[in-house]
Amino acid sequence: EEVKEMEEKKGFLSARPEALLALQTTHSPDFLGLHKKVGGWSDANQGKGVIIGVIDTGITPDHPSFSDEDMPPPPPEWKGRCEYGNPPCNNKLIGLRSFIRDRPGLPFDEVGHGTHTASTAAGNFVANANVYDNANGTAVGMAPHAHLAIYSACSRHGCRSADVLAAIDAAVLEGVHVLSLSLGFDFPISLL
Repeated sequence: EEVKEMEEKKGFLSARPEALLALQTTHSPDFLGLHKKVGGWSDANQGKGVIIGVIDTGITPDHPSFSDEDMPPPPPEWKGRCEYGNPPCNNKLIGLRSFIRDRPGLPFDEVGHGTHTASTAAGNFVANANVYDNANGTAVGMAPHAHLAIYSACSRHGCRSADVLAAIDAAVLEGVHVLSLSLGFDFPISLL
């Protein structure tokens, strides 16, 4: 009855019954039809030999997504470095640098955004992943066999464009194949 009344209102376009949608976190690869040995991934190399440079808030290097299990050494064209030892770098996480001028120091992720974007791009397979026993499954990035080079250029307060540009320059010189930047403006800008 209420929908019939709404249909009479000026500007009404359509109404649909409410649906319950499932959360897709660790199940996103299943939703996309990506399985370790079948489907789209079986014919693909899952990022083998690719170096993804992530420019963000840093990384939590001991996160299980960045394990180097089944990872070969970096490609020979890699010229980057890990500025922080003990280790955090391995065959998965091959580069770790900081470009934040007013907060020099460790490029470890205090915000979580860089860790999230890096694991989404190239996180290794992590079985039994969940959040408070919800969304149990295997967490995996879209290119799980790709190498990661992390360029910390952002803090919880944002990203200075000069720091981001310095990180981009370094990534290109060091041999990164793909750049991942999940950055933007909080306000409309004019390009004129």
